[in-house]
Amino acid sequence: MSEEMKLSGFSQFIFYKLDQSYHRLDEKTREAGVRQFTETAEKSGSGIETKFYSSVGLRADVDFFVWNRAAQVEDLEKLAVTLRHTALGRYLHTPYLYVSLYRESPYPKLKDHEPPKLDNPQYIFVYPFVKMRSWYHLPLEERGKAMREHIAVGHKFERVKVNTSYCFGLGDHEFIIAFESSYPGDFEALVRRLRDSEASRYTQIETPIFMGHIGTATEILRTCV
Repeated sequence: MSEEMKLSGFSQFIFYKLDQSYHRLDEKTREAGVRQFTETAEKSGSGIETKFYSSVGLRADVDFFVWNRAAQVEDLEKLAVTLRHTALGRYLHTPYLYVSLYRESPYPKLKDHEPPKLDNPQYIFVYPFVKMRSWYHLPLEERGKAMREHIAVGHKFERVKVNTSYCFGLGDHEFIIAFESSYPGDFEALVRRLRDSEASRYTQIETPIFMGHIGTATEILRTCV
């Protein structure tokens, strides 16, 4: 099977901003909307993994976001449509939405390294990523060397876990990067250190960056409504 065929699923980040008119509804109606949205997300099917994050107090243009993962992109589409048609969903704007897929990296993994096993990381940091076109004109061996250096820096931060997915042609970007950690300071230090790597010279886009705090669907929605 070719590299392009080695897919292992799809990822979807949906970012929501609550319309202020929702706050003018009575409390009973607001609570019913939260319950319906939560139940819909939880009943999305065994084939979809869903996580909720609050960005209230962390970002002005987004109140919360949802990270969905599934084997088929059609399942992610259906879930997004179903959530939109809930009583709460009708009051939600979607300023950002990223769809990407998982496949094997063209760069070999570093030897004797396993991804960190974090105990319920409390925060996630998500951003789209685009490299300069000149990067792809470098010989693969040269790119591989730069990426090994880049990856080695990341491995020094054992309390931060990276999740990389590909979106060439699926949207406006090339990658969607998601870092999980309970220590925002570690993530800041990691990003600062990565600025010194050779591969970072070829970065074109790596914003906007979304910081979110994980919680249950009900917990996250009640921070907004």
